[in-house]
Amino acid sequence: MYDLDKCRVVSKGTSFIRSESGKTIILASETEFDCHVIDIDNCAFKKEPFRRCDFLFLVPVNKSENMHMVNVKSRAYFVELKGDDIKSACEQLFNTIEKIKTQLLNFELHAIVVGTAAYQPEIEENEYFRKVRKMIKRDIVFRKVHKVNKFTHTEYI
Repeated sequence: MYDLDKCRVVSKGTSFIRSESGKTIILASETEFDCHVIDIDNCAFKKEPFRRCDFLFLVPVNKSENMHMVNVKSRAYFVELKGDDIKSACEQLFNTIEKIKTQLLNFELHAIVVGTAAYQPEIEENEYFRKVRKMIKRDIVFRKVHKVNKFTHTEYI
């Protein structure tokens, strides 16, 4: 079991920003929400020998505020900020999710790749892509960023 708390930053707001290697992701909502941001690559798994994703955003559901929404689960967003190597991004997501998925049993899992390359049909043949999709029970989200928008992507939740 990994100690994610040592690298956890807990905040409340309408947007949360993280950057690495010139790429930026903003997790945003029209309404204020709680968010736990964990720096996976440079803190939680810094000394681990395997390739891993950059960040994990945990968005817990406040049961007292959402009692009418019975099936709503807390959400976990695994994020890899990448250049154009989306196959490596899938491997990094897989390695990270595989290591901590048992710590997130009450979370709906999501995976996001933000990079200079968009989704490419041949990625469907990649073993890590297929494994991640199976683990999170949905498709990986690929977001292409450009220099014109300062390599930044805003993901609305």
